[in-house]
This record gives sequence, structure tokens and C-alpha cells, in this order.
Amino acid sequence: MRLSTAERARLCARIVLIMVACAIAGTAIAQSVVDRAKALLRDGKAQEAYALLEPAADQLNDAESAYLLGIAALDSGRAGLAIIAFERSLGYDPNFAPARAELVRALLASGETDQARAELARLQGVQVPPEVRQKLTELEARLAAVADVARRRTSGIAGYVEAETGYDSNINTGSNSRTIAIPLFGGATATLDTVFTRQASTFAVLGTGIVAYHEVQPGLRIFAGADLKGRYNFEKLGNDRYATNYWTGNAGARWLTGAHTVTGAVTYLENKVGGQRLDQQVGAYGQYQYQLDSNNEVGLFLQWLDQKHPIQRSLDTELTLFGAGWRRGLEGSGTPILSLAAYYGDDQQKGNDPSAGRRIYGGRIGFERRLDIGARFYTSLAYQESKYGGENIFFLKKRADKRTDFSVGLAFTPAKDWTLTPQFVWTRNRSSIPVVDFTREQLLVTLRRDFY
Repeated sequence: MRLSTAERARLCARIVLIMVACAIAGTAIAQSVVDRAKALLRDGKAQEAYALLEPAADQLNDAESAYLLGIAALDSGRAGLAIIAFERSLGYDPNFAPARAELVRALLASGETDQARAELARLQGVQVPPEVRQKLTELEARLAAVADVARRRTSGIAGYVEAETGYDSNINTGSNSRTIAIPLFGGATATLDTVFTRQASTFAVLGTGIVAYHEVQPGLRIFAGADLKGRYNFEKLGNDRYATNYWTGNAGARWLTGAHTVTGAVTYLENKVGGQRLDQQVGAYGQYQYQLDSNNEVGLFLQWLDQKHPIQRSLDTELTLFGAGWRRGLEGSGTPILSLAAYYGDDQQKGNDPSAGRRIYGGRIGFERRLDIGARFYTSLAYQESKYGGENIFFLKKRADKRTDFSVGLAFTPAKDWTLTPQFVWTRNRSSIPVVDFTREQLLVTLRRDFY
């Protein structure tokens, strides 16, 4: 049956009226829930208020309603959910001071004191109601107490254990090409052994580390630690299992005064492949950091490494590298942080082969923020160019590499001191020497437990 123009107009009008009525009813229901939750919170019944508000969370689409959900969550022992609710409230109104003050309280309850301090700093100098100002004073006192406890802990030991598994498309950073032309032999082609071409495998990793520290005097702390990690690849490389392990040790000191932090240490690294020592490094590093304000930190770093390759001593080098970095806390929910770094290195050959030495130029950009699902999102992009000093005897040209590394992942905290991190890592090394021109993808999951 076809409707006349007048009938179609009347039908459209009825549909619009029904939609308006539903919207009004939905708003009325949501407001009723909010009013009842306010009464419950005034009576100290946070658990009941949360049970009332949580099912209607999708309808709480304004700063005050999301703030009430956060209060109910926090006061009923759900600090992680409270952080999400307060950040949602600030998403609706970034200037809603009560939500930011309660976000500080929730971050403190979750043990995230650095982020709590950053959020509290954003409220300095802001006009807030007297009751919020009183809360800010209390929060400042709590942060000071946390810092005081940390300062009084003059000696201690911390450590971690972690397990990792995943898939690696190129466990040996082998060449993308199996067949290459060799200019030294008039351009004759050669087929590379499987050891030198990319091999994929699933893998498992176990790692652990420990550090001991002692505060010699206020602001000056000495430390020493070691890390050990072993990786087992389930696929063979040639006729052997390609198992790798390494251990590192370091000892140094950190000096903290006001906005200045200076750190220096000596380091040692030993890397083994299939039980045979492949790399040995002895070095030192220094770092200076300056806190410009609550949102900005700048720094300088310097590193020196004596790098030995026991299997092929002609590759031994001595690296000097220095650079600068900047970290900035951005406005917005999730406490977003942007970091930038740039560096230059001179890797001098120790023997008579200039093709082992190189100049290094690089940079990195990183970003991280907390997501509504309760995880910390992070990603980084790094680029490095290496220009070698001498001509490769087989390919009759100087080696030049352009390497790009990209990573993205999520860091979940399922329980106190536990971290679950799924991540993806992509590496592309473009080289003028085809044997070291490679691509690598890694998909991995890491579970870590920290001890203090």
C-alpha cells in the first residue's frame, strides 16, 4: 500500500516524536541513577553506588556523571577502574578540577606516584573550590610522605624474573637474498649457506636480574647489578639449535639534587651463541637529566665501549657515542608522554681493517599513554645510519647501512608487581652490502614479576 505525501509526513513526525521521547526517557533514567548514586555516596555506600552506576556507564556522558562513577570505583577498592572513569570525566571537561584531584588519589592508590605528581602539578595555580583545595593539600602531604619513605630506604635489593615467547622471522638477522653477485669475482653469483640467510622460528626466553643499592648520603646512591637472559629457538639453524644467552653487569652511582640528576656507571656484557662467546664489551656511560618543569625533562648522555669479537678479532672496535634527549608530558587523558632523542657515534677499528670502523648517526621518537582498557600503550620509531670507513674487499665498495626499527605494544598490570606485555617489533636494515641487507619481524609476549 502506497502512502500519500501527507501520510508519509505524519509517519515521519511520529517517528521523530518517539525518538525524542526515548531520548528524554533515557536522560531521565540516567539522571535518576546519578541522583540515587549521589545519595549512596553521601551515606558512605560506595559499593552500592558502583553497582548502580556501572551498568549505566554508557549513558554517563558528562564530566560529573563519569566523576561520580570514578568516586564509587575508587572508594570501593577499584583504583584501576577509577583512573579510567576520572580520565573520561576530564575528556568531557579538562578543567574539571575535582576529577583531576581524585585522579591523583587514584594514581596514588595504584602506586603510580610519578604520574600522580605530574597530575597534581597541573592543578598548581588553578582556581579551585575550597573543598578541592583542602584535598590538594592532603594529596601533597601524601606525596611528600611517599617521597620521604623512599628517601629513608637507604639500602636495599631489587630484582625481577621474566618469561617471553613468540615468533621471529629472522632469528640470525640473515640476508634477504639467498643468491648474491660478488664483484671481486667479476660479478659471479654465489648461493649463501642457510646460516647467512633469514631463518624463522618460534622461541622461548627466560631472564632474571638483580640490583643492590646504598645511599651514601642524601641524594647520592651507589648501585651494582647484573642481568642474565637465555633464548631457545625451536627451529634449527643449519644443523644446530640456535640458542643464545648473555649476561651483563654494571656498577655506578647516581646523584640527585633539586631538578638535576647525574648517573655514571661501568658496564660489562658477554654474548654467547651456541655456547661460543661471540661478543665481549667493557664500557662506561654517563647521563645528565634536568627537570625543566612538571611536564618537561631534558638530558645528555655519553657512552664508551671496548668491543671484542673473539671469533673474528679483526672486527674489534672502540665506540664513543653521545647524544641528547627530551621527554614531555602532554595534555589529555591517559597521561601521554612524548620522548625524542638524537645521537652520534664514532666506532673506531682497533686493527688494520678500516672497513670495520664506522660513523653512526641516529634518532628515536617514542610515545606512550594509558588506555581506557587499563593498559599502557607505547610505540617507538628509530632510525640509524652507519657509514663504514673502508672498502669491502669482496664487494669493492664501502658499506653503508640505513636501519629502521619500529615497535608497538601494550603493558598490562594484572596484579601488583606483575606486567604482561604483548608487542610487535619490525626491523629493516638497508645495506650496500647484500649479505647484511635484512628484514626482521618479531611478535612476542613477555610476563615479568618485579621484587623490591
